[in-house]
Amino acid sequence: MNIPQRRGLPRLGRHGNPALLKLTTMPAENSQVLIVTGSSRGIGAVTAHLAAARGFRVCVNYCRQQPPAEAVVTAIQQKGGTAVAIQADVSSESDVVSSIPPSASWDR
Repeated sequence: MNIPQRRGLPRLGRHGNPALLKLTTMPAENSQVLIVTGSSRGIGAVTAHLAAARGFRVCVNYCRQQPPAEAVVTAIQQKGGTAVAIQADVSSESDVVSSIPPSASWDR
């Protein structure tokens, strides 16, 4: 996935997003895991990239389309970040619960 860059960070759009702007200044330790829902495209993908750039281990969540999620994971890993793709429908409690163990089991 090709995300437009500006000063080394993904662009946040014309008006920006306060939550993403806060994420760009939030410190992270390598032991912190962030699950980003809907992160195989759009604002979720940008959030995943920003989180990885800040040192978070990122779970790239997708519901149906694995290839775009894997592309986000690959891009993060190529930049030295840690990411995995996790399939889960966030409207299903059982899917969400089943997606937690892979992310929580990373070595700390």
